[in-house]
Amino acid sequence: MFVPTRLCYILYYGKYLPPPRELFFNKGLNMTIPPDLPGVLASISFPPAVLEADGTIAACNGAWSEALRRLHVRGGQRGDDFAALFPAVSEEGQGGTLEEAVRTFLSGTQEFFSCSLPLTGNNAGSFRLALVPGSSRRLLHAEIHAPCADPLLLAGEERLQQLRRQQKIVENLLRISFNNTSLASQLSEALDLIVEIPWLPLTAKGGVFLVDKTRAKTLTLFVQKNMTPSLLQHCGSISFGECLCGKAAEEQRFIFAPHLPEEEGFRYAGMEDQSHYIVPIVRDQHLFGVLMLYAEAGHTGGENDRRFLESVANTLALLIERQQGADRLLISEANLAKAQQIAQLGYWDWHINEDLLLWSDGMYRIFGLIPGEKPATYENFLGQVHPDDRQKVQDAIQRSLTSKAPYSINHRILLEDGALREIHEEGEVEYDANGAPLRMFGIVQDITLLKHSEQQLALAARVFDSSIEGITITDASGVIQSVNRAFTHITGYTPEEAIGQNPKILKSDRHDAQFYRSMWSTLLAEGKWEGEIWNRRKNGEVYPEKLIITAITDEYGQVTHHVAVFHDMSEIRSYEEQLHFHAYHDALTGLPNRLLMLDRFNVAISQAHRLHKQVAVLVLDLDNFKHINDSLGHNVGDVLLQQAAERLKGGIAADHTVGHLGGDDFAILIEQCEDEQEAVRMAEKAIALFAKPFNLAIYETFVTVTIGITFFPSDGSDADTLLKNAELAMYRAKEEGKNKYQLFTPAMNAKVVHRLSLENSLRKALDRDEFLVYYQPKVATATGRIVGMEALVRWQSADGRLISPLDFIPLAEETGLIIPIGEDVLRQACRDTRHWLQKNKDLVVSVNLSPRQFMQESLVHTITDILQETGLPARQLELEITESAVMFNEQAALAKLFELKEAGIRLALDDFGTGYSSLHFLRKLPLNTLKIDRAFVKELPSEPNSAAIASTIIALAQALHLDVVAEGVENIAQLDFLGRLNCTEIQGFLFSPPVTALAFSALMEKDAPFPLSA
Repeated sequence: MFVPTRLCYILYYGKYLPPPRELFFNKGLNMTIPPDLPGVLASISFPPAVLEADGTIAACNGAWSEALRRLHVRGGQRGDDFAALFPAVSEEGQGGTLEEAVRTFLSGTQEFFSCSLPLTGNNAGSFRLALVPGSSRRLLHAEIHAPCADPLLLAGEERLQQLRRQQKIVENLLRISFNNTSLASQLSEALDLIVEIPWLPLTAKGGVFLVDKTRAKTLTLFVQKNMTPSLLQHCGSISFGECLCGKAAEEQRFIFAPHLPEEEGFRYAGMEDQSHYIVPIVRDQHLFGVLMLYAEAGHTGGENDRRFLESVANTLALLIERQQGADRLLISEANLAKAQQIAQLGYWDWHINEDLLLWSDGMYRIFGLIPGEKPATYENFLGQVHPDDRQKVQDAIQRSLTSKAPYSINHRILLEDGALREIHEEGEVEYDANGAPLRMFGIVQDITLLKHSEQQLALAARVFDSSIEGITITDASGVIQSVNRAFTHITGYTPEEAIGQNPKILKSDRHDAQFYRSMWSTLLAEGKWEGEIWNRRKNGEVYPEKLIITAITDEYGQVTHHVAVFHDMSEIRSYEEQLHFHAYHDALTGLPNRLLMLDRFNVAISQAHRLHKQVAVLVLDLDNFKHINDSLGHNVGDVLLQQAAERLKGGIAADHTVGHLGGDDFAILIEQCEDEQEAVRMAEKAIALFAKPFNLAIYETFVTVTIGITFFPSDGSDADTLLKNAELAMYRAKEEGKNKYQLFTPAMNAKVVHRLSLENSLRKALDRDEFLVYYQPKVATATGRIVGMEALVRWQSADGRLISPLDFIPLAEETGLIIPIGEDVLRQACRDTRHWLQKNKDLVVSVNLSPRQFMQESLVHTITDILQETGLPARQLELEITESAVMFNEQAALAKLFELKEAGIRLALDDFGTGYSSLHFLRKLPLNTLKIDRAFVKELPSEPNSAAIASTIIALAQALHLDVVAEGVENIAQLDFLGRLNCTEIQGFLFSPPVTALAFSALMEKDAPFPLSA
C-alpha cells in the first residue's frame, strides 16, 4: 500500500507559483534556481526535489530523504547524481537497469518519465521526472511515491482514502494559486472548493477575513459565500477579540463552536442554529486572516477535522502571501513605468554587430510607435530623425564611437502622423577586450514641452493681463507689485495707483479684525486661503468677491510673493438669490414647493417638540382636476392652479404656510396648533374658499377640494410621515365623496401597510413558485362529457394557506406582476393539457388574459413560443378576454385578435353582458365563444330579467355561430333551463369546483359523463 505524494508546483522565493518562463529567465539568458529554494523546500511536508539537466540534485527536503530511506536507497542528497542511486535496479519490464533508463531520459528530449522501484524486502515505490514548463534547458522536478510508514494509514483503507482526498483538496487549492487572476478571485474559487468538502457536514456557507492593513487589529470580510444579510451587515469589519472570529485572530488558535453563540444573536438574525469552524490563516507566525465555515448544528468537530482545516488554512496562507507579493511587484513595476512616463523617458540598447535595437515602452511612446509593428533598427531610428538634424545625430554617434566618450544631443523627430517632437538624447558605448564597440545604450527624453516653456511664459503673461479675474501680486510683506487690467476694471484703481500700496486700500467695514487674523493664520500655516470677502471699490461701493490667496515660495521654501485672484460676485449673488427662490418655490404659483414645505414642517416639528405643542398638516387636492386638464387643456389647468393658489394665499392667515406640493396638491402648515378644532376650522375655511366658481377665461367652472389632516406628534414624528398620512386621509375622504375633510386614523396606514406587505409577498411568491394552476371542467350539454376546462391561478403561500384571487389578482394587475404570473399559468396549463390529450384528443383549455397582458406588444410572440415549447396544438388553446380589455384600444386590439386567430388559437369573450356589450363591436371580433357571466346564471330560472338576458345572449351567439359557455351553474334547475336553450357548454360547482391538476387527471380517468338531469 502506497501513499502517492506529488510535487505539482514550483517553489520560488518562499511562494507557491506556477513555473512561467519569466521566473527563471532573464531576457533570453539561462534559467537560474533561486538561492533560497532549499530553505523553502525544507519548510514543507511533501518530498520534492529539483534536478539540474544532468540529473544532479539541486535541492530537496527532509521528507525526500526519509522517503528514500524507507525505500532503502542510499544517498539522494543535494549534489548527488540522481541516476547513480539505482545502479543495480532493473527497470520493470525492460532489459536494462533503472540507471540506464534515467540517463537515457536525461540525455533525450522527452518531457516526462516515470518508473516503479522494486527494491529490497517488501518495500516498493515509484518516482516521476518531468520537465519544468517554459525552460530552454532541461530543468526537472521529481516526485516520489514512497511506502507508507504511518500506522494510522496502515490501519485501514478507509483512513487511507480519507488522507488521499484531503491531499487532493490541498493540491487543488495550490493549483488555484497558479491562476493569473486577482487575490479576490483566487480566494473566492478556493472558498467554493472548501465549502463543498464532501466528508465534512458543511452548509456551503462561509467567508475569508483578511487582516486590514489600514486599521490596527481589524479583520475585513474579503470574500464570502451564501452568508446572510445580517452577517454581511455586522461582520463586514471585525476587531480582534470582538467575536469568535476576532478571538481566533487575536489568539491565533483554531476555534470550533457546535452552536451559534447566544450572546451574539444580533449577528445571526434569521439563521437556523449551526456549528462553525474558525481557523486562523497563519504562516511563520504571521497572521493573514481567518477562515470561517458553517456546519450542521450540534456537529462535534474532531481532532482530524482540526488538523485538516489547519492544513487548508496554511495552504491559503501560501496563496495569499504569494499573490500579495505578486501584487506588490506589479505595483512596483507599474510605479516605475509611470515614473518613466511622467518623466517622458525611454531607454534604448543597440547591439551594434547584430544591428539589434531594443527599445523600452517609453521609447515607443515617445516615437509614436506600437511595439512589434516596425522593427527597431538603427536605420529606422534615423528615418524618424528630422532631415535637418539627421547629420548632426550621425556625427554625434560617430564621435562617441571614436572618442569612447558619452554623447548628449538635442534634436527633432517626426512622428508617422506628421507631428514634430524635440528630444534630448544621451548615449555611451560598451567595448570588448580588443576595444571594438559591442553595444551602445542610453536614454531619450521628450523635451518638447520644455522647449516651449518660453512661449508658455509669454502666453502666461498675456493671460495674466487679459484674464477676467482680478489678479494682484504682492511681495512677502504685502506690498503690491503687479496688477492686471481686470483688477482695474473691478476695483477702479489704476496700476499706478495700486502698485506700491497695501491691499488694505480695498478693505471694507464688513469684517472684524478676527476675520483677517484668521485669514493670515491660515495663509501662513497652509500657504493658501480661499473664501468670500467683502471689499470696497475706489468709488466707495462695497461688493462681494471670491478670493484665493496663494503663497509663492523659492527653492528654499521661503515665501517670496503672494498671488491674489478674485472674482466679482455681485452678479452671481443676484443669480444665486433667484436660483434659491426657484429651487424652493413653485414656478407656476409662486408658493413654497414640496422641498421647502418639508423643511418648514421639520422646523415646526422641532419647535413644537421643545414647547410641547402640536403641529397640523393639511393636504388639499382639487377634485376632478384631471378632467379639466384633459377636456379644456393644460393651459386652462395652469390658470386654475394659479387662481386656486391666489385664493388660498388670500384666505389663509399669514402666520400659516401655504405651499404647492405639485400637480393639483396643496398643503397648509399650522405651527403650534392649539387643538384639533383649529385644524378642522382651517379645513372648513379652505373648503369655503372654493365655493365660488373659477373664471377660466371663456370658461367658468366650480371646483371643490378634498382635504386630509394629520397632527404632530400623534400621527407622525417627522415631516415625511405627517405628509404621507395626510395624503392617506385625503384619499380616504375622496373615496367617501369628495368636497370634505378627513382626519388621519391608524387604520388607514394599516391598510396601506397590508397592501405593501401583500405586494412584497406577491413578488417573493414568483421566485418561490408558489402559484398553482387549478382546473374547472367544462361539460358539453349534449353528452355530459368533459370537453375542456378553465385554468385558474391559485396562490399557496409558504405556510400552506390558499390566498383568494380576489385579494391578489387586482394587485398583480396594478403592479404588472400579472404578466409573469400569467405566462407561468399559460405555460403550465399548456403543459398539463398536452399530457391529457392522450386521454381526450379534443380537450380545449381556456386561459384568461388580463387587460395588462393584452396590452403587451409581444403578446402573440410570447403565446406562440409557449405553444411551441410545450408542444400543445394551437387549436387546443382558448384565450378568454374581457370587453374592457378590447375596448381600451379598438384598432390595436382587433389587429392582435386577428393575429391570434390566424395562429389557430381559439378566442372567447368573458363576462359578456357585464361590460360595454356593444353589438356593433361584437360582430367585428374574431370570436369562437361567448361566456355568460355567473351574475346572470345564479338567479336562473326564477328571476325574469336574468332569464331574459341569458336567453338573449344564447340566441345572439347562435345567430353569430358562436359556442356559449355558462359559468356558475350550481343546481339542476339552472342546468335544465340552459339545456332547453341549447347552451353549448356548462361550467360550475354542479359538476366540479376548480381542482388541482392531479384531481382533474382523476376526473379524466373516470371517462364517464356527468348527469345532465335530475
